[in-house]
Amino acid sequence: MNVEDISYSDNVNKRSNHYLLPQRSIRGLIIGKSDCGKATLLNNLLLRDGWLEYDRLYVFGKSLHQSIYQLLQQALGKGFPKEDIRERLQCKGKSPHSFIDMVNALPPPRHPKRVDTFFFEQGSDVPDPQELDPNHKNLMVFDELMLSKQNTCENCYVRSRHNNVDCCVRSTSNCPDNRSENFICLFQQDAKNLDHNRHDHCNDLTKEQFDALCKHSWSQPYGFVTIDLTSPKSAGKYRCKLDEFYNV
Repeated sequence: MNVEDISYSDNVNKRSNHYLLPQRSIRGLIIGKSDCGKATLLNNLLLRDGWLEYDRLYVFGKSLHQSIYQLLQQALGKGFPKEDIRERLQCKGKSPHSFIDMVNALPPPRHPKRVDTFFFEQGSDVPDPQELDPNHKNLMVFDELMLSKQNTCENCYVRSRHNNVDCCVRSTSNCPDNRSENFICLFQQDAKNLDHNRHDHCNDLTKEQFDALCKHSWSQPYGFVTIDLTSPKSAGKYRCKLDEFYNV
């Protein structure tokens, strides 16, 4: 039998993420030690046009008091362009809190590109993916919550693609445990976690090849290894950062 694509999707609101990201659904992990650059990468993905497309942002974490999260919640919610927020974060000598105060005092832009924002501190607040409207471009960010309460977060992570939800976990450890991830950004790791990732995702590389990829990637500022499990090895499965293909 010649098997044809006769599947059906209720998702009528397709998103246009960057072509270097998984196209059907993103279940991403950003893994690394503290102060290695995880937040910098996540901020770039959230605030650079053309990378992650979303109109509803759900953030779950224990550190929502941080100025970056307050800024995202206030500025995106009022419709300020991502470029304005990014430029403000790049201003040296000016605290993001000053921009938060300004955002709260100003009316929304004349032509806002509003993003509905939802911020929660408890993993138990994570909604069931079936509760999310697939007509919206939903993006869920989990900040270390996988370490404290996994059941609800993992449930959303696994089932997200059916309701037009992209998910991203920022963590110091490998998670979740169900192997549903399809896009991994791996910052410098200890030998145990490094071998764990190689064994789970990189069986088409030798240990020497994988170590060489890591050494090359981590030698650069904010360097990380990308493992795109939706792509074959010849078409960008392994990369230094997001766009430097590593062919072996």
